[in-house]
Amino acid sequence: MLSPDGKTLYFASSRTGGLGGNDLYKATLEEGNRFATPENLGDKINTAGNENFPAVAPDGTLYFSSDGHPGLGKLDIFMVDKGVVKNLAAPINSTADDFAPFFTAKDMGVFSSNRSGGKGSDDLYLFRKKPRKLVTLYADGTVLERDPKTRQTKPLAGEDVVLLGRNGQRLQETKAGPDGKFTFKLDTATTYALVADRPGYFTARQTLSTIGKVPPQDQLPNEQNDIRLPVTLTLDKIVVNKAIVVENIFYDFNKWNIRPDAALELDKLVETLNDNPKITIELSSHTDSRGKDAYNLNLSQKRAQSAVDYIISKGIDKSRITARGYGETRPVIKNARKEEEHQRNRRTEFKVTRINQ
Repeated sequence: MLSPDGKTLYFASSRTGGLGGNDLYKATLEEGNRFATPENLGDKINTAGNENFPAVAPDGTLYFSSDGHPGLGKLDIFMVDKGVVKNLAAPINSTADDFAPFFTAKDMGVFSSNRSGGKGSDDLYLFRKKPRKLVTLYADGTVLERDPKTRQTKPLAGEDVVLLGRNGQRLQETKAGPDGKFTFKLDTATTYALVADRPGYFTARQTLSTIGKVPPQDQLPNEQNDIRLPVTLTLDKIVVNKAIVVENIFYDFNKWNIRPDAALELDKLVETLNDNPKITIELSSHTDSRGKDAYNLNLSQKRAQSAVDYIISKGIDKSRITARGYGETRPVIKNARKEEEHQRNRRTEFKVTRINQ
């Protein structure tokens, strides 16, 4: 088999000096149209078994058949990709003998096989390379504004939205349309943050990952496929002295150390403070009504201070945050009786005490 440029001849031979039964060799055409001394293709390609039927694709890729490399049957078809031998696997190879590939065009050809279902012993089979189906990922977003009284949301038009990379670098910027909609084109296997910011509102931030979002090739319906990932950015107006519950902050009984699960939630508050550098907050801890008043007040102060110390350890200026324990003096549900009612009273909150200009 000659290479596409006609200057290299590939062939199989059982001559002395090989590595096994039949080995693959190549000989290059020199001046005067004479071939140089053949060169064994080496132990990356040849084995102690038999390598036969060399074939060269129009792009110059070498294919061959072998019973020495690990395969599905006795003879399998292999390719050489950047010096590495790769089995073509099913459906090209089978548990029978598959051999003698021959290219009839750029991306198609024939090979021989004695697999079951044929017309005789060795049959010819057509193969054709499947074009790789392409995928384009998009973030399909909506910017919303939440009413502080009714808690209802509505689209926010014309809002600037920024797409940030893993290390916080600004990758893309856009404006939300009249319906609050925006779109970003994304890369595969990447983690992003989408941010919308408006004066007088808490910065809205949402993480979006494209890792694992591309389906397998056999599940893609079209040659070109668009995959759209929904994301919502909700802007909440900053209301001074309005308490906001920090969800999922739990402490062990009679303790105030920050547990790993609480740290994850406090990290979100750290992010809020970083995203909104002009606000100063009070972080408060509340207990239920069970236990003595003085004990609850002392415990809540220790818990609040522990949370504040954690936030300061993450780089927040201590002048921007104050710890306050209220004990059982400010219940959400007065005269609580059920456990879920007591749980609502045992809470951590923060409120903005000042917005610096």
